[in-house]
Amino acid sequence: MSDGEGLRRFLGGLLMAAGGVIALLSGLCSGLYEVALFPGWRHIASGPSLLVMSIPLLAGFFPILIGIGLFLLGRGMLRPPPAAP
Repeated sequence: MSDGEGLRRFLGGLLMAAGGVIALLSGLCSGLYEVALFPGWRHIASGPSLLVMSIPLLAGFFPILIGIGLFLLGRGMLRPPPAAP
C-alpha cells in the first residue's frame, strides 16, 4: 500500500465517521425536539401548530443531507478504483 493510498483510506474513513455522526446527531436532535415539545402530536389536526412542528424537521434536513453526503463521499474513497479491462 503506497502512502497516497493509505492517506486516501484514512480520509475516507474519517469522512464516513464524521458524516455518520453529523447525520445521526442531527436526526436525533430533530426527533427529540419533536417528541419533547409536542408530546400530543397525534392529536394535532392542522393549522399553525403543524407549521411550528415542521420547523425543526426542516432545520435538521440540511445537516442530515450534508452528513449523508460526507458518508457517501468517504465510502467512495474507501472503495478501490475500478480495474482496467
